[in-house]
Amino acid sequence: MLIDLPEAQRLVSANVKPLATNVLPLAEALFRTLAEPICADTDDPPFDRSVMDGFAVRAADVATVPTKLRIVGHVAAGSETDKRLGPGEAMQINTGAPIPPAADAVVRVEHTETDAKGTEVSINERVVAGKFIARRATNVAAGSTVFQAGSVLTPLNVGVAATAGASLVKVYRRPTVALLATGDELVDVNRKPTGAQIRNSNEYLLRALIQAAHVEAVPLGVAGDDPVALRRSIQEGLACDMLCITGGISMGTFDCVPDVLAECGVTFHFRKLAIKPGRPTT
Repeated sequence: MLIDLPEAQRLVSANVKPLATNVLPLAEALFRTLAEPICADTDDPPFDRSVMDGFAVRAADVATVPTKLRIVGHVAAGSETDKRLGPGEAMQINTGAPIPPAADAVVRVEHTETDAKGTEVSINERVVAGKFIARRATNVAAGSTVFQAGSVLTPLNVGVAATAGASLVKVYRRPTVALLATGDELVDVNRKPTGAQIRNSNEYLLRALIQAAHVEAVPLGVAGDDPVALRRSIQEGLACDMLCITGGISMGTFDCVPDVLAECGVTFHFRKLAIKPGRPTT
């Protein structure tokens, strides 16, 4: 039966089964597929924090500029203060530092001038409440799902998972994909073809695609058009999670792959695709 490519893809997806799972340290899980969701164990950010170097202020005090405010402290990233800002006061602050109590905006350092004694700052930029402040949990709230099962841990996703506190992750086992090329005409790339020979380029292309999917390729080499040798190679490949065969699948005299597959007990879901080239795809 001739089917189109989307239907073939649907059939393949409907007949694959999830592999076993294991738990890995996050640092060892790059490009693995999650078997369960990752949820944040804390708010991100975990507190209201400054996104600029400058001065934490009360927006009402800088509604009109320029204006001068009294410097009452300094809060750096990794530290905190319980000092509450009063009217006419400012606190020097660094990027990533917690916002002091009663402060509701940050003025960038580029728009300020501090006096020689470091006790007073001139504010030259008007800011509104919330300016240059990342509010607690604006990225994600504690308990929220950051990745669903089935997500792939790309480098960026690993960083997000680390922020969520996922030191250990449950992932699916990395599948093994056997790769078999068929045909008496094939020679390896390190040999120059002679006569009716051609180089086995398909194996290298498919092997690269398998590796690009971050799974393990198991090259089986070339099986000739001899059914006995072909059966031996196919049985070896069927021991892997997936077997990808190139060649020998059409209707020629020496296209032995379908018969050998049937002898090995496989189930055929489709034999022809409505595409050119590539119609004889099983």
